[in-house]
Amino acid sequence: RVFTTMSTKAVLAFAAVLSAACVAAAQSQERPATNEPQFVSRGGKRVVKEGEDIDLDCEVHDLGEFVILWKFNKTQVLFAGNLRIHRDDRISRDDQKGSLRVKQFRPENAGEYSCQISTNPPKDIVYNVAVIGPPQIRAFPSQPLIAVQKNDSFALRCDAADVQRVEWRRTKVSAIATTLPLILMPFPQEDRVLAVGHEFVRERALPADTDVYECSAVNAIGQSSHAFKVQVLHEPEVRAVAARVHAPIGQRAHITCSISSEPSASVFWKKGNEKLNSNSDYRFETRNNATILFIKSVSREHYDNYTCFANNSLGAASAVVDVSGRPSAPRFTSAAVGGAHTRYLLEWSLESQSPISSYDLTFRRVDVADVWRTIQVQPSAQTTTDGVVERKETYLLENLTQDGNYEVTLAAHNEFGATTSHVFAFVTSAAAQHSSLFIAFIAIVIWCAFH
Repeated sequence: RVFTTMSTKAVLAFAAVLSAACVAAAQSQERPATNEPQFVSRGGKRVVKEGEDIDLDCEVHDLGEFVILWKFNKTQVLFAGNLRIHRDDRISRDDQKGSLRVKQFRPENAGEYSCQISTNPPKDIVYNVAVIGPPQIRAFPSQPLIAVQKNDSFALRCDAADVQRVEWRRTKVSAIATTLPLILMPFPQEDRVLAVGHEFVRERALPADTDVYECSAVNAIGQSSHAFKVQVLHEPEVRAVAARVHAPIGQRAHITCSISSEPSASVFWKKGNEKLNSNSDYRFETRNNATILFIKSVSREHYDNYTCFANNSLGAASAVVDVSGRPSAPRFTSAAVGGAHTRYLLEWSLESQSPISSYDLTFRRVDVADVWRTIQVQPSAQTTTDGVVERKETYLLENLTQDGNYEVTLAAHNEFGATTSHVFAFVTSAAAQHSSLFIAFIAIVIWCAFH
């Protein structure tokens, strides 16, 4: 029993000593005798939305005389103590807590942030900060202008991670040279989706493909886009806005040619075989994609064929315009469906400074085998004027077939020559048309009476 009692006391004493040693060891681990600074904050991974603010804690016990440094991606020092090293006003430091704040976080701010104590060796905690926001697009090719030869292919690519879709569009603006001044018209399908996917390919590039192409990438946060400017290199394409110009004597006239060319073309004009220069008779002007020749005061000597030429390193092209005192082409203004069974009233107008001497009216029936028949029509009373006169005429065609389909052309003559209209189509009314309408009317009246 004594042995047992002594053994128990010894064991208890040994346990007490061991417990005290453990407590001392634990206390020495919590508060080192050297008083070296210790981190309370732990670092880790953080995620922030683009445009939001983020705070990165760096709480330290017993900092003493040591200094806290904030670094970005290991090498770039942001702060050394209270001293700002990096000149970005969006990044600031809390002098009391030592924490770092980044305002309006951007994709380029994503990376590794380390809070370091200037011990030897240094101690640090690390934050790996990722940003979530609209897609980050990597564009190929990356150059601002992409030049491609006509008939060659080109490919555009937009790579972006974790996107829901990528769409391609183009924004087209074309110059429509109809009247002066030139009018810029938007491409009618500028918002149409051309393709879906990371890549857009055009197998055979044409001049009309010169444009700005835009890829749009969408994810759960938002949308990003990138624009490619594509220029298709080609020889000039020249088009006369009007193949024939009616130019009254004593008046000013202008001739317009639209020109498409990449690279840009050198342009000149000829009257017949004579190259023209700016002088008392002629003046040249360039507007957008058009070249314009002005005749300052038209005389008979100015009546001729004028040619606009354009050439670049890839080729040349031209267009011819006839300038004369001949009438403008007659324009039919009558309805396409006549109101009579066997007659049709033709109505037309044109411009001519000098009086019209005669009209040649040629017509035929087209729903059966028929030949062209020509009638000479005398104009109404006219006079010669100093300016352009719009002349309006009518002629009644008789002895036609009921419900017949006809075509007609008209040639107008004056002292300078003749001009022919386009083919105009019209239809005479059916014989039963009025009776059918009357029967339908009676049927409606009877139905209303009994309902």
